[in-house]
Amino acid sequence: MPQPLQGELIRLRAREETDVDDFHRWMNDWETLKYLGGRYPRSKAFERKWLAAGDPGFGNAQFIIETLAERRAIGWLGLHQATPENRVASLGIAIGERDYLEGGYGTDAMRTACRFGFEMMNLHRIELDVYDWNLGLHGAAARRTSVTTNPFEGRLIRLRAREPEDEPSLHEWFNDPEVTEHLALRYPLSHRTEREFIESVSDVGYARASFAVETHDGRMIGGCGLENPSAENRTAVLGIAIGDKHFWDGGFGTDTMRVLCRFGFEMMNLHRIQLDVYGGNLRAIHVYEKVGFRREATKRQAVYKLGRYHDIHVMGLLEGELKLED
Repeated sequence: MPQPLQGELIRLRAREETDVDDFHRWMNDWETLKYLGGRYPRSKAFERKWLAAGDPGFGNAQFIIETLAERRAIGWLGLHQATPENRVASLGIAIGERDYLEGGYGTDAMRTACRFGFEMMNLHRIELDVYDWNLGLHGAAARRTSVTTNPFEGRLIRLRAREPEDEPSLHEWFNDPEVTEHLALRYPLSHRTEREFIESVSDVGYARASFAVETHDGRMIGGCGLENPSAENRTAVLGIAIGDKHFWDGGFGTDTMRVLCRFGFEMMNLHRIQLDVYGGNLRAIHVYEKVGFRREATKRQAVYKLGRYHDIHVMGLLEGELKLED
């Protein structure tokens, strides 16, 4: 009996909620993501919504790739945006498990998907887009930092999507006057407000590139983001807070600034990043100037907090001005 969803090494199956951990790991692994159209880290909440989007159908035939031998999920594949008038669909594929990048698993998955498209969906044409560096080319594109370097990682930290489990730490930090002294916050925040904030930014994208900051051993130490982006002007406003006071020294804030600004220029195609900083926040000003920001203006006595008025400095960083080394 014909097996339209089965090849020699793999089979295609529907997505399940139990795939969330594998999918989250794959889609936050730069070695996988750099060959796809993705630019931003993804939260588990986002993956759960994607996996719950429904069973495969003509308009969006999404599959998990599973080995025949171990029944192990190793990647995903889809025939997207199928049009009944033209009988055309776009193919996307990712082998997320690195142990299966060789051995013919990707080839078998492609053959199975295309056969399914032609024989079961009655497609006439299947098309795909592929980056030039995924063709074995070794030109300038293959040498760009955004390809060879993980854009989410620095020397000390990595950026990731925010998760519901972050809420207790956020609530603790942003109710600590020592942490919020140089921030715009004035009033205590509830657990509910923090949960709502995390939910509102869990789908990281151009409109709100908001990240948790964690050390390489997985300890969350703060948050940062590029907000209010202007597509026409290619600008965004930077915000950062290292909430864990154990990491206020040692270069963690500097490394976060470098990674975030590099991400803004290389992944979001920004031309200018700006921020506001209290005039008395000398530690922060030192870090900002260290990575290349320049003081452009001063809003005199613009903020009243803690019983007195504060100057606010406007600082800006243009494309090409980021200092990645001390």
